[in-house]
Parts: sequence; structure tokens; C-alpha cells
Amino acid sequence: MRYLMKELIVALDLELNQPSRRVVQIGAVLGNVRTGEVVSQFDLKVNPGEPFSLRIAELTGISPQEIESAPSLAEAGQALAAWLAPRDSVRLLKPLTWGGGDTETLRDQLGVASERWIFGRRWIDVQTLYVAWRMAQGKDISGGLAKL
Repeated sequence: MRYLMKELIVALDLELNQPSRRVVQIGAVLGNVRTGEVVSQFDLKVNPGEPFSLRIAELTGISPQEIESAPSLAEAGQALAAWLAPRDSVRLLKPLTWGGGDTETLRDQLGVASERWIFGRRWIDVQTLYVAWRMAQGKDISGGLAKL
């Protein structure tokens, strides 16, 4: 199916090792904002080059064996860029993130200069939008994605 690039948006989510906050998984979804359709998904475990936290394994369901055999962050970053490459104009969009900082964390750990970063310098924090919407509805604002 053919899509207009202005209809597409990327949602980005990272899982981080603790206490170092090194990336152990990159997840992204390309979606059509007009239809709500998921167009493409990206999911790659990352070997952080350090022991994997058993607590993070419990929280995420990622096994230590998956991390041991996973590519390096540099390889994962190249794979993410290749996944986005056919949709070059989407790369310039601000990605959706739950909370702030995933794009900066990934950029910093990859060692990419701000002006060359595939996601630019901004993101759309949907957690803040969700909390504002819940407040406007007079509903409880506690919880995260797992409670949606």
C-alpha cells in the first residue's frame, strides 16, 4: 500500500540496563496517523557490553541469552537508520516517545552530533499529553503504558 509521507509518524522506545542506563533494546513503530495502521515495526535487542541486570530482565522479559547474542549499539543504530531510510522524510519528523529523553539517550550513546541525528533535536512526549488528557477528564493520572 502506498502512503503519503505526511501521514506517517515514528514512535520510539528504549529499554535501558541499570544502573548504567545503557541501551539494551530499541523498539520503533511506523504508523499512519490518518488510519491508525501500523505500517512497519522495528525491534532489536542490543548488547550493552556489560552485565545485564536481572531486574531489567524480569521487567522486560528480555533474556540474558538474547542480550549476549545481540549486536552492538553501533550495529543496532545502523539497522535503525536502514529501517528508516526508505522513508527519508519521516526521519525528519519528531518521534513519539513515552516520557522524554529516549532520542537523546540513543543519540548520546551512539556518539552522533545533534545536527546529524536522524530524529533531529525534538520529540513529542505522549506521556505528558496523556496525563493532561486524563486530568481534563477528571481521571486518575497515575500509572504508565502497562495500565492503558
